[in-house]
Amino acid sequence: MTLDTEVAARIDGLIDRGQHLLSHRGFQVKYGSAYWVDTSLIPEVQAWVASTANIISHLAIPGSYFVQETDRITSSDELQKGAPWSAIQKMQGLLTSLKDEAAHGLLKKIEYVVVATAFDSFLDHADDFHRGNKAREAGVLAFRSPCSQRAMLGGSP
Repeated sequence: MTLDTEVAARIDGLIDRGQHLLSHRGFQVKYGSAYWVDTSLIPEVQAWVASTANIISHLAIPGSYFVQETDRITSSDELQKGAPWSAIQKMQGLLTSLKDEAAHGLLKKIEYVVVATAFDSFLDHADDFHRGNKAREAGVLAFRSPCSQRAMLGGSP
């Protein structure tokens, strides 16, 4: 899947916003980088995390690494207490990686998943009919499946 311009622009905007948020990370000579986001930034961080998780859930296939990692980060106990900078960094990395993967065509379009699910459903129904000694019904479903229709029209199944 390659990204259309609106989605790519939205991801770029979220990446820029994430960079802006990360630029506010404090540093103390004695202790190093701050661990927790300043409380004044939490509403902005929460909005960014929600938007980032939302776009990842729309673009990535359920059960993929992107979705699993987003769920792991957003369900962290630490996010219930505040916002650790490490969570922001990880979400930023996921979003950047998602954009790269999509730009290289390595994410499957949701439409393909829906078609595959519908095709599996056709085959499951045909198999049920066949097991129930209803060969005619099984043949009709197999004949009308999206894959066999494309093959009849000269396309690849």
